[in-house]
Amino acid sequence: MMSTATLYDTCRAELKRIAWRLQYGARKQRSREVHISFEMPYPENSFSHIESVIYINQLFDNTLCETEKYVLKKLIFEDRTEKEIAAELNMSQQGVNKWKRKAMQKLSRTMSS
Repeated sequence: MMSTATLYDTCRAELKRIAWRLQYGARKQRSREVHISFEMPYPENSFSHIESVIYINQLFDNTLCETEKYVLKKLIFEDRTEKEIAAELNMSQQGVNKWKRKAMQKLSRTMSS
């Protein structure tokens, strides 16, 4: 039978391994997700900032469907992860990523035409 100190050390080592695996998995997940964030170059109360916000809202409303708008607004403006949004929408992280890519492609096509 193991002594108490040996059992304690074994449990402690196993808990450290489990914690490391969880942290490693979280880091890998974060590294796979593309962080979309941008800083507005204007102060929040300036006229140019207000014009930009209006333009973005019109662009979203005229180009994207509701799910695409929801996903992009959560990712960009609320700084949420794809995994968090996937849990809200009851879909996979890959599904959220596809919605994001489709929305970005639509916005790119609209802005370039």
